[in-house]
Amino acid sequence: VSVLPPVVTIPQTKNAVLAHHPFPDAKRSVPSLLFSDISPSLKAKGFSIPNHGDIVLVEITVRHVPTGVGPVVTSDEHFRVDSAMALRQAVSAAAKAAHYNPAFLEVHLAMPVASMFNAGQQIDGPSAGVGWTIAVASALLGDPVRSDVCLTGTMDETLKVGRIGGAEHKIEGCHKLGYREMILPAGQSSFELNIKR
Repeated sequence: VSVLPPVVTIPQTKNAVLAHHPFPDAKRSVPSLLFSDISPSLKAKGFSIPNHGDIVLVEITVRHVPTGVGPVVTSDEHFRVDSAMALRQAVSAAAKAAHYNPAFLEVHLAMPVASMFNAGQQIDGPSAGVGWTIAVASALLGDPVRSDVCLTGTMDETLKVGRIGGAEHKIEGCHKLGYREMILPAGQSSFELNIKR
């Protein structure tokens, strides 16, 4: 298990001009944990339903918007409110990290439904923010995403990485999908994480 630094610092100049050059449409696959819902009163007490690491690969499509009327950020019906907000923050963070003007971006998040098994499944929560940020930045820069690494962590628009819940479910899911390495936020701690380090 690797650990992300709590803050990623990107050098900035006062008069930096953000890039907005065209780039080829790009798709990136990112593992994301499926959502299991419980009542708000149980959530408030910190309870969650174990999903035993049910992780699926979601697709992020990144396109150039020549008119500069973006960012256009959308997701399909599989993503709930917190996920949609995390995607917006990921797009903003990726654009900032790559020094790219987000007004020239269109990003769509989708869960490919290959079978009836995934029909009706949902993803919620901000903990895929780091993975989604990396995916968007890699598309902007033309770099591949390592296929052997699982990423988790919240990401805000200032590039600050935050802790996640359910680390044990994410570890299990990454293991099931055959990932050999998982990167977590600095300071992340749980019983499961300590014994599987």
